[in-house]
Amino acid sequence: MGGAPANANTAAVANCAPATPGSCITPKRYPMVRGMVNIDVIGSEEGGWLYGAYRWQKDPVVSIGLATNYQSQALKNAFGSLTDLRVHSADVYLNLPQTEAAELVAEVTAFSNNNGTGSANSGLGIAAAVGYRFGRIAPYVAYDYFNSYDCDLGSLSAAQILVCNGKPGTLGTTHSADSRNFKAGLNFFFNKNLNHVNLEFQLNHGTSAYGPLAITNGNAAYVPLALDPAVAGGPRRAATVLSSLAQPVYKSFLVHWNYIF
Repeated sequence: MGGAPANANTAAVANCAPATPGSCITPKRYPMVRGMVNIDVIGSEEGGWLYGAYRWQKDPVVSIGLATNYQSQALKNAFGSLTDLRVHSADVYLNLPQTEAAELVAEVTAFSNNNGTGSANSGLGIAAAVGYRFGRIAPYVAYDYFNSYDCDLGSLSAAQILVCNGKPGTLGTTHSADSRNFKAGLNFFFNKNLNHVNLEFQLNHGTSAYGPLAITNGNAAYVPLALDPAVAGGPRRAATVLSSLAQPVYKSFLVHWNYIF
């Protein structure tokens, strides 16, 4: 959850000029500070870090958690200035056994990413999921949402506001990483959580770990032509031309086998 986008650090390092003060990230080598507190309101999660997992037990569990990441001058904002990395999150987890062979699981996590003024990755997000296990089968649905902060007009010049909001007909630096992703799937358990297969269908709108943008963001050797032509009958555009919610909704299907030795 949360955290600094990999491309932000990569870009900052690539533009690092040691002879130019302030051009490199973490110039004073400040460490990253992380912290997490998890409180069991009902029941106990002792002995495991499988948040959101099915627990195969008789007693209910309700827990709340708080987490934070902070590092000074660890990123550059949309205009090349050093900025602090700040990520904060809060979550609620519910596991409610119905019988020995059935249980309801629900989890909601809200987070705030602060990666500097005008950054596409500065904003508020939420991830929610609910599933129900019938013996060895567990259907579930989930929804991921992220919305960037609007431009901080009070601290930007007119030229920076134009870059932040975007020129007519283009996206700006902000809101270019927004996402609205819906997921529905089935878990098939062979040996509880130690050995199970996950089948998941997704509707990906905006930034996603799957679909055409995953290829682009994964530094592949090519850029997929994922968008409709700008002009009817013309060539298809690359996925990098437009991003976020300006893209159509893409569908994906995931098959994941999890086996712990």
